[in-house]
Amino acid sequence: MVKNIIFSLSVLIISFIITDFVYSKYKNSKLIDVIEFNKDFEYNFKQNISSKTKFGPFLVDICTNEAGMRVSCKNENNLKKYDIAIIGDSFIEGVGLNYENTIGGLIENKAKIEVANLGVRSYSPANYLKKISSFIESGYEFDHIIIFIDISDIPDEYMRSGKVRNSFSNFNISEKVDLYIYLTSNLQMTYFLYFNIKSYFRNNFGLQKKEQLFSKFDVYDKNFVKGSWTYDDKNEYKLKGLNYSTQNMKFLANFLNSKNISYSLAVYPWPQQLLYDNENSIQVFHWKNFCQNSKCKNFYNFFHDFFKLSKEKGVNKVILDYYFFTDIHFNKNGNNVIAERIIKDIK
Repeated sequence: MVKNIIFSLSVLIISFIITDFVYSKYKNSKLIDVIEFNKDFEYNFKQNISSKTKFGPFLVDICTNEAGMRVSCKNENNLKKYDIAIIGDSFIEGVGLNYENTIGGLIENKAKIEVANLGVRSYSPANYLKKISSFIESGYEFDHIIIFIDISDIPDEYMRSGKVRNSFSNFNISEKVDLYIYLTSNLQMTYFLYFNIKSYFRNNFGLQKKEQLFSKFDVYDKNFVKGSWTYDDKNEYKLKGLNYSTQNMKFLANFLNSKNISYSLAVYPWPQQLLYDNENSIQVFHWKNFCQNSKCKNFYNFFHDFFKLSKEKGVNKVILDYYFFTDIHFNKNGNNVIAERIIKDIK
């Protein structure tokens, strides 16, 4: 009896793994390069694609319209006029998530309005300036624009020296190929089950001290250089990066004001800020002052929201529940915090 049960389970497991391998190979065959060079604002999503893109071991649906905007694969619109445009980097693109769970997708579905998602991974103010001005000069209309300033915008502006680059390299999110990546990419259903079971137990029963929980991963390290500039005065990116970012944002604000287009700014913390910075971060202070001096309609301070959640639930719980584990990006829950607050203003 016991041997029969073990044999049946073994056959079931082996069959599942074989099916998973075939399924994953098929999914991997759908992968294409989704980003291409753009002479005006450096790079953008390819136009009119329906594909998959990688985020770690996961494959995510990605569809774009004729303008290279990320859109819902269920409703690929090609509008010229939008209620709201949002722009930012990978947070606004919505890496790791299908469009419906990104900030733009959540706002669009819940508020029943048309949202233009202009965000693309690794963008910074130089790209925001060039892309928004290019779209508007090309005849696109936006009733309001929300510009999301990421923590990495400052080091990215430093790297760009405040200018969009005239050369292109592949900006697909990729990782080195090792045994772990090979297995998780080619056994996606198996890894999905493992990931969710492990996440459940970690999130509910594994809330150790933050030093134990996050000590093994670079993105939670206090000295992780792209995120530490907000609290480390010796960070090499801070002064020049802020200067380049501010200059480009001034150009963009002047352009939008000259066109009588209203706009808002938004800032939000990485896990590093929740762990080592404070609610009154220089990221908040600097861009709040900029907003007040530049005819900005709203300043969305999501540091307040996530620090408030940290006080209520504990910082470990917030990082586990609202961000991808071992990553800086928001998951659906984190995006929903941002979307809900913006929707309140829309209504």
